[in-house]
Amino acid sequence: MVSARKRRSVRGFTLMEVMVAVLVTTAALIGSLSLLGTIYRSGSFSRNATEAGILAQAKLEAELSRTPIAAGTTPNPPDGITQEAGLNAFGSLDTTSGLGIYTRNTTWATTADLQRRSITVTVGWNDSMARNHTVTVMTERAP
Repeated sequence: MVSARKRRSVRGFTLMEVMVAVLVTTAALIGSLSLLGTIYRSGSFSRNATEAGILAQAKLEAELSRTPIAAGTTPNPPDGITQEAGLNAFGSLDTTSGLGIYTRNTTWATTADLQRRSITVTVGWNDSMARNHTVTVMTERAP
């Protein structure tokens, strides 16, 4: 026959102890899932910002490689803004796959003294939370 003292030590966990353990485990799992969502969003933003910076820099370098024009002649391209929408990470127009999330604006402006032209390239995109982000690069050059 088993004594009362021995039966008490073999009983196991009480219902309250099991419920507290389940509650603690659930809280830890919810915290981990929340952290994974944050990691995904920050990784996605970093990738998009890097791609936008590369798109802006590539366009700026392409514009700077144009042959300068003689002073006093009509600037080419003329002052103003050109817009390219629906660009993917490679700078190609992509409206079918859903990867064309970038819009690139290139602005040419001549200074008042007609000695310099500024080139501003802005690349923008909307993230998964519909927030707008932009990357802008700018330089000046002799006409």
